[in-house]
Formats: sequence, structure tokens, C-alpha cells
Amino acid sequence: MVLPGYLSRFDRAACTLVEMLAVVKVLTNEFYLASAKSSLRHRRVSLARDVLVSALNAGT
Repeated sequence: MVLPGYLSRFDRAACTLVEMLAVVKVLTNEFYLASAKSSLRHRRVSLARDVLVSALNAGT
């Protein structure tokens, strides 16, 4: 936290500065993978889907 000098100078002299602790909120992301079953007959598409699904499942 950065305070302007003119504010902190007076507050430090008066001993009125107080540390305020911030609540840490953990952010989460959700991913959805949609694919057509017909596209999975292509080897590269099927491999890419399997890699993405395994990576997403490993994170949970």
C-alpha cells in the first residue's frame, strides 16, 4: 500500500495509521469442453480432446 507523503507524514506523527488486512479470495476457473462426436474420428482431434480432459481432471 502506498500513501501520499502529505497524508502519511501527519498520520505517522499522530500514530493513527492502522494496517488493514485484506481478505484473500481464491479465484477458480471453470472450463467446458464441447465437441461433436463425429470430429473424434480424426486422430489429432481425439488426442487433443483426451489431453485436455486429462489436464482438466488432474487439476481437480
